[in-house]
Amino acid sequence: MTPGTLRWYLASMAESFLSDELHAEIAERLRRGLWHSAEEFVRQSIKASDAFRDLQAAIAEGTSEIACGESTDGEAFFDELEAGLLDDLERESEG
Repeated sequence: MTPGTLRWYLASMAESFLSDELHAEIAERLRRGLWHSAEEFVRQSIKASDAFRDLQAAIAEGTSEIACGESTDGEAFFDELEAGLLDDLERESEG
C-alpha cells in the first residue's frame, strides 16, 4: 500500500467513526478559520488532551503530597525561586 493510499484509507476509516455532530463541529471550526484542516484540528486536539491529562496527573500528585504533609509553603517557595533566579542572573552578568 502506498503512503497516499494509506492516508486515504485512514481518513475514510476515521470519517466512518465520527458522528454527524462531530463532522458538523469540525466543519464549523474549519469554516471559522480556527484550523486549516481536519488533520490539524485532530492533531491539536490530541496535544491538548495529552496536556490536560498531564495537568490532571500533576494536580493529583500535588494533592497527594499535601495530604501526606509533603507540601511547601507557597511564599517560601516563591522567595526561594526568586532568589535562585536572581543568583542565575548575577552569574550570567558576571560571566
